[in-house]
Amino acid sequence: MNKEHFIYELEHTVLPFWRSQLDTQYGGFYGAVNIHLEEQREAPKGGVMNSRFLFAFSKVYSLTKDKNDLNIADHAYNFLCEKFLDPLYGGIYWMVDKDGTPLDTRKVTYAQAFAIYGLSAYEKVKPKQGAKEKALHLFCLLEEKVWNEAGHYYEEEFLCNYSAKRPEILTLDQGDASHTTNTFLHILEAYTALYAVTQNPLVLAKTELLLEIFHEKVYISEKYCAQSFYKDWTPVHDTISYGHDIETAWLLTETLSILPLKATLKEKIYRMNLRLASTSLKEGLHRSGALLSDSSEQHHPIFVWWPQAEAVIGFYDAYEKTGQKDYLDAAVKVYDYIGKFFIDKRPGSEWYSRLTEEGEPLSSLIHNHQEPEHISDHWKGPYHTVRYYLEMIRRTGGKR
Repeated sequence: MNKEHFIYELEHTVLPFWRSQLDTQYGGFYGAVNIHLEEQREAPKGGVMNSRFLFAFSKVYSLTKDKNDLNIADHAYNFLCEKFLDPLYGGIYWMVDKDGTPLDTRKVTYAQAFAIYGLSAYEKVKPKQGAKEKALHLFCLLEEKVWNEAGHYYEEEFLCNYSAKRPEILTLDQGDASHTTNTFLHILEAYTALYAVTQNPLVLAKTELLLEIFHEKVYISEKYCAQSFYKDWTPVHDTISYGHDIETAWLLTETLSILPLKATLKEKIYRMNLRLASTSLKEGLHRSGALLSDSSEQHHPIFVWWPQAEAVIGFYDAYEKTGQKDYLDAAVKVYDYIGKFFIDKRPGSEWYSRLTEEGEPLSSLIHNHQEPEHISDHWKGPYHTVRYYLEMIRRTGGKR
């Protein structure tokens, strides 16, 4: 596991695939590529996906200095501003048609967080283009329309005009869940990135509050993070999401490195991050070398692409913090599993989305969502994999 390998995989497998997804006819990026590597050019385009393109190619340009990569970031920014930003009510649409016509105009909080994240990354490489101002506007919108002051959480989703609606997208199969850790975490990620390019005191103050709430409400029994909650913050279930926990462990460490936080808060979050990494290592690492998605999959698991990417970063981050070889060994095991099974060796592909316990790619329907497997779609974009390579290049000797 070395910098040269990560650079090679990024430049020869991952980036060529994502660069090829640019839609020069309608703008944005193709909505999906199926398991047979057929581009689904008529597929709808997701706001999360577009924001992830904006994030990924802004960060990639910082590494490659390739003007083509900056052009792709420009392309993502323009499509986001022209087609996803609601000119009347504000915020990012959940989904548009192939040509950018609004298709699903729900305001999903998760999507707003990723728009802030992408815009903040773009501001770093293309300042004074309005990205920072748009990100701050979304921040204010979240705080005004989405933040539940009485409950101290963010509502999950709304109708186009921010009228209330029952959450569905991130609370699927969660009964009457009111809010999720997934959304909460990625707001923290977005606000961290936003503070890095604005040094806005309001962003700092809110991020400090969110970190306190995360530690007191989301973090359970000094062991793991509950994943969804009722309105009173009672967890919906006690299933542990190892993928989200190991992602949290390093993402919030990054927050500690960027924000000028109180020493007592930094110490609490630092200890929490180490504990989350420890639980993921002891309970979540499968004998195959892959990370289990959650604690319900101890028998006959299905391995998902994104927890593997987060596991390598998270375990390596824990190794950097502690010097404990167990974490380094775990990072190497998952890294080896990725190289052997998840990276699709077919020309013109990227990573498979899900694998059986035997390491075989799935091409059947997902049993819960009834959606076909894809190499890319409105969820599987250039976020986890591209960020994985960029982080590991930096951590093994490269530059951010």
